[in-house]
Amino acid sequence: MPVQPDHLRRKDYSTSKVSGVQEAFVVDGARFIGTAPPWGYGGLVGVDLELRSAFVWRRVSLENGAQLMLRDASVGLIVDQERAWPPPGKLLIDGFAYSSFDVHPGDAPWDARTRLRWLALQPPGFHLQPYRQLAKVLRESGDEPGAIQVLMAEEDARYRQFGFLGRFVGAFLKATIGYGYQPRRTIGWSLLVVLFGWSVVWAAKRAGVMRATWPENAPTSSEPHYENLHPFLYSLDVFLPFVNLHQEHYWWPDSKNSGQCALFGYQLRLRGSLVRYYLWLQVISGWLLSAILVAGLTGLMRSD
Repeated sequence: MPVQPDHLRRKDYSTSKVSGVQEAFVVDGARFIGTAPPWGYGGLVGVDLELRSAFVWRRVSLENGAQLMLRDASVGLIVDQERAWPPPGKLLIDGFAYSSFDVHPGDAPWDARTRLRWLALQPPGFHLQPYRQLAKVLRESGDEPGAIQVLMAEEDARYRQFGFLGRFVGAFLKATIGYGYQPRRTIGWSLLVVLFGWSVVWAAKRAGVMRATWPENAPTSSEPHYENLHPFLYSLDVFLPFVNLHQEHYWWPDSKNSGQCALFGYQLRLRGSLVRYYLWLQVISGWLLSAILVAGLTGLMRSD
């Protein structure tokens, strides 16, 4: 039969309900034994619970389907232990508001990594508020990296709702800009693309598949002076959408030509058409990564 205690200590319970405004609430050394349907699963149910001080949850076990329900509850300090947490699917904390965690040395879990395991104990589905609440508490405690970690985990959970396509889009946004919370990741990807393009153009130059495009009138001299091809500058010119280094203007792969170049002691045969396809892809990636960087820096891709 449900009871309404102020504190639960060293005793077995089926279902305990607590509500209203109190100073603190302590559950220490208790064991909750659930009951089979249709009467419910049992556990601790906080109905409109409001605590001015601490919610203590230590040395607790939940058995036979018992759950911890703190929906729409509000507490000050959470003092708990990871080993006292409920089994997966038995933590209901949508709308649960709190101000801080116990951060004393010992077994009090408070860091982002551990608390994300706590959120993972909720029933299947996407639960937005618990992520936002955890990120808010970590940020206010000075743990900005931890708050960002939680917000990125929120986006992981959000995109998992949409099947394979959602997972793919989410993985792409996470890798490139960290869902907008780490836009500088794009700089690393951009550098990687430019360096790879540098090696491709260098190999194409050695293989003799880069031809002069003669953007102006072709000279009549048998040995005309012409703009030199610099593979690194060429890669930058192709990648950067709003920069013109005049390399791409003067040189372009000959799609009908092929040649060989030595690479790590091996002779590599390179087709101009293949180099052209790659450069087209690099142009597209330059526009895409630039747009993603701008969106990330301006917060357009952040859901908060």
